[in-house]
Amino acid sequence: MELLVKLEQVSMRFGSKPILDKVNLSVYKRQSLAVIGPNGSGKSTLLRLVAGLSSPTEGKVRYFGNPKPVIGWVPDRFPKLPFNAFEYLMHMGQIRGMDKALLRRTIPGLLQRARLENAGRTWIRNFSKGMLQKLAIVQAVLKNPDLLIMDEPLSGLDGESENDLLEMFLQLKAQGVTLLFACHEAILWEKLADRTLRIHQTRIEPNSSKDELSSVVCIIVRQIGFGELEGWSGRPGVMEVAEGESGIELKVDAGYSDTLLRELLDRGGSIVTISRESGGDRP
Repeated sequence: MELLVKLEQVSMRFGSKPILDKVNLSVYKRQSLAVIGPNGSGKSTLLRLVAGLSSPTEGKVRYFGNPKPVIGWVPDRFPKLPFNAFEYLMHMGQIRGMDKALLRRTIPGLLQRARLENAGRTWIRNFSKGMLQKLAIVQAVLKNPDLLIMDEPLSGLDGESENDLLEMFLQLKAQGVTLLFACHEAILWEKLADRTLRIHQTRIEPNSSKDELSSVVCIIVRQIGFGELEGWSGRPGVMEVAEGESGIELKVDAGYSDTLLRELLDRGGSIVTISRESGGDRP
């Protein structure tokens, strides 16, 4: 496999706080790599290091190929800028040295693939969150990137927008674009990832199988601690919250179960049972 980016003994600190410690990572061409872990674990920091947007405190980030690989970046939040979508994409393309005539030919097709063909002249400030995420991806692929890096691309989206974006990612993967993304939605690593890495306590854990990663922990608790179900249903890693005969039933991603259990107990929850079910048993 052809190597694109390699992190060698990379550490990152903010002040005295370690975020990543002696991380080694190889990203190969045509690979789709998911990075998972709790909020605050260092996923975004790792992506910014690979993208070249941040410099490590220690260690090296090396890029391979001649010329250096083209990297597209999709942030976790996209600002509502004072442009319409077409103007913004023209501006971003020209910043990257692309010809205006080429951009005028390219942009309509990309907007159509993102199902934004009717929004090219719409002000970005009027876009929904799903539309903003799609536009962020369009700007990232304007220059045919070798590597597309995405930070929580499905966060906060409805089911229709999730499906639209997943279809886009699968098309990009089929075209040979290398994908590196942080996520907490099981659908992304199950359907898109060739490799999945978990960040835990400043380190990258060894690869786990998809069955292990997609497993679900079922927690039944008598007192939930927040006082209402909605307080937990939107939490990262929480896949389902419902009232059951024995108490409140939470189905959570196994990677988040320890963190959520600690918080449930800290908030006065009384745990009834904890069980694990495989991803294939999920409804």
